[in-house]
Amino acid sequence: MPLFAPYSPDARGVVDDRIVVRQAEPHDVAGIVAVAQTRGPQVEGYADRVAGWVDDPARRVLVADRDGAVVGWAMAASWIGHTDAPEGYYVSALTVVPSFRRRGVAGRMLADLVDWTWRSAAQIWSVVNARNVASIVVHERHGFREVERGPTYAGITFEGGEGVLLCATRSEEDA
Repeated sequence: MPLFAPYSPDARGVVDDRIVVRQAEPHDVAGIVAVAQTRGPQVEGYADRVAGWVDDPARRVLVADRDGAVVGWAMAASWIGHTDAPEGYYVSALTVVPSFRRRGVAGRMLADLVDWTWRSAAQIWSVVNARNVASIVVHERHGFREVERGPTYAGITFEGGEGVLLCATRSEEDA
């Protein structure tokens, strides 16, 4: 299974109206972990970390739910104290199960996280593998622009060796 979707700009999926994007609840943790595992094995104790994130009111943790099954997840939270990334709110873990990609799920989750962030911050950041062009394009559709590229951000390293630091800034209309 590839780490992320290959970029295919002409491929179009069909929006699945049965997929609902909502805030994660404690009973979603196992589903979130299963979605995360579509990107590779997770570290020991990962489910406990996810449970803590879901319970943290300072984070926005979302799931894409289709008929009670978690098919995607993402979150936004404040990152501080990293020497290789600006402080601020970041999108992270934007992941959709491969069989549910190209249905607008990632874009819907990203839009929610951006709107949530605008309530308390004027900028939102994201770090994406430079090889994940599909994710970069989704971010650009939601106002993110590339700031720089580098080998690490917030200690995250990248398959292929390069990450992209993206940022969106709240407009006057969004304030």
